[in-house]
Amino acid sequence: MSLPPRTRPGLKLLPLAALTLIAVAACAPVSAGAAAVVGKQRLTTTSLQTSVRQLLAEGGGGGQPTDQLLRNTVDRWVYEQLIDRVARARGVTVTAGDIAAKAAQVKAQGGEAGYRQAVIASGAPFADADELVRLVVQLQRLGVQLVPGSASADPTALANARQAAIDKLVIAEAGKVDVDVSPRYGQFDPASATVAPLQSGGLAVDAQTYQQMK
Repeated sequence: MSLPPRTRPGLKLLPLAALTLIAVAACAPVSAGAAAVVGKQRLTTTSLQTSVRQLLAEGGGGGQPTDQLLRNTVDRWVYEQLIDRVARARGVTVTAGDIAAKAAQVKAQGGEAGYRQAVIASGAPFADADELVRLVVQLQRLGVQLVPGSASADPTALANARQAAIDKLVIAEAGKVDVDVSPRYGQFDPASATVAPLQSGGLAVDAQTYQQMK
């Protein structure tokens, strides 16, 4: 259940796990100690580094360079914040019980080991399993709310329609909130709406940080 290129994190039990991140970069500088900021929410540099370090220790990362994993993690975090905002605006809530139920579904298919592997293959350390499952449930409920579908609907067409509907909401939400990323980890590219490498030729991760992450 690993994710193919250009998809957002999520357990690939749902078509919407491939939903594309849409975000708009803010002009204001990132606050000190933050890898990224969405509105008033901050991803600290320490949390980012810890997350990637755990992923690597658990055998995740797919052999990608550390700077890519850092950028992917920032990308995932920003996406989660935007989806949270969209879900709240639409009255979509996810409880601890909902998370446990979805996790149990995954475990029923592949056991505890399969569940752990699904999370790690999705690009997140196992410590972030609940957050990842919460995202999956949010995406599923948003998609059904926006495009209910029917029993006779083509599954692929329905998944695409739901993805497009959520994309539209995320674009609108991104235009309402400041989103900024530290140039140490990349920059928002408005054209592709992703966290991209710096134009100078790569992510500005200093040597000390790189060694810590290896």
